[in-house]
This record gives sequence, structure tokens and C-alpha cells, in this order.
Amino acid sequence: MSAIHRPAGIDWLAGAADAVNITELALPGTHDTMTASCGLEYYKTQDLSLEEQWAIGVRFLDLRITRELLAAHREWTSTIAFGQIIDTLREFLRAQPSEFVIVRLQNANERKDDYDRYAAAIRTVLSANRDLFLPLPANDSAAWPNLGQARGKLLGLECSPTELGLTTVDGQSWAANWHDNPAVLVQDEWNGPPLELKQDAIGQLVLAPPPAATRGTLNINHISATNGDLGTPLAYAERLNPFALDLMRQAAE
Repeated sequence: MSAIHRPAGIDWLAGAADAVNITELALPGTHDTMTASCGLEYYKTQDLSLEEQWAIGVRFLDLRITRELLAAHREWTSTIAFGQIIDTLREFLRAQPSEFVIVRLQNANERKDDYDRYAAAIRTVLSANRDLFLPLPANDSAAWPNLGQARGKLLGLECSPTELGLTTVDGQSWAANWHDNPAVLVQDEWNGPPLELKQDAIGQLVLAPPPAATRGTLNINHISATNGDLGTPLAYAERLNPFALDLMRQAAE
């Protein structure tokens, strides 16, 4: 990361130059963004609402959506509609046009046996909001925009199998692929990792990025985890969030 900008309010990206590529920014994000109202400790990964996350500077969202177009996490399903989330983000960006948001979209059905119905459902919302998404080639390391191009837009990452072609709607691109994409580098040791292993994985991507982590690569560094000896997402967060913050401070020095 050649440029690190610290969130300092609801329009914190206003202080960054248009010429900065988004891959040079350190953007705070949330895992299973819409779980603040979840009462199940193994599935609840957030305490803050979408509005509260936006206000403190979160600019990467992880949305798990069902074929009924509701936000969910595994067996837990909310009453929050996908269209409602997009409408809220539109209002955020209208009020703070200096900002942009990366939106990772995933089928919430863990069995992944309903992609046809899921695809048909999400495309109704995406089609109605295509103007809000910055078109991105599905797999292209030169595709990531600079901040001037991204301001006021949503940047989509679609997690379905690439052969399904869900990165397009109405014949036009709305997202890049999450999987099998050389332009995306992901650290996601989530399933019960020992604390030291997880810390090492986080640190490698922050302090010593591999050769692939260049200007053309979007690096996604998941701080969250669950299961294992620590058990819940909260137990991991209490230990890993302060650790990651210290790493970012080191990287900024």
C-alpha cells in the first residue's frame, strides 16, 4: 500500500486525490455486514447498523443475499431487503459524492443449489440500479479505477461460480469476479485458525505483500474468523481487531 488514508468522518475520502488508484487505499470493511440484528453468536459478526458503519468510514460491504432478496448469514435470515440496502447506499452516495463503496455479493444459501432462482432475483434489483454501479471487466488486473472514476459509485464483486456469468445484467457488466480473478488477492483464514496463524496471515498481506500485490491487484485482508478454540466471531474480533489496527499503524509509518 503506497497510500493509507485514515477514516476521519462520513466523507473521509474527500481528502484523497482523484488520481489515487483504489488499490492504493486501505479501506475499512465488514464481514457479513448486515448481521447487527442477529441473535445467534456464531453468526453475528457486527454490532453496528449499515448507517452506523457508513458514518465511521466503512467502505467495503459483504452482502449475503437469499433468493427471496433478504440479507442472511447461514441459517439466520433478516427482514432487510436487498433493494432496501441498495436504496440506502444510493442515498449515502448522493449525500457524500466524494465516497465510493465496494460491494461483495454472495448467495446466502450454503447449499448453493438455487443459483438459477438467486440469479433471476438479484438481477431484478441490479437492473433497476445499474446506473449506480461502475462497470468493471470480470477478470482484468488493469480494471481497477482511480478514485476520481469511483466516486459516487458502487464497485461490485460477485461470488458466484464464474461460468454462471452473473457479473453482467442486461448485457452489461456490473461487477468483477471474486473467484478465479488474478486482479483480486484474498486472505480468508476464517475456519477456526489458531490465533498465531491468523495473525501471521493478516500481517503478511499488510507488511510484506507478495509479488502479486501490485498496483493492479485488489488485496482483501479478512480480519474475521470463527470456530476453533476461540469459537465465536466476537472472540476472534476482540483479539484480532486491535492487532490489525497496530499493523496498519506500522504500515503507515
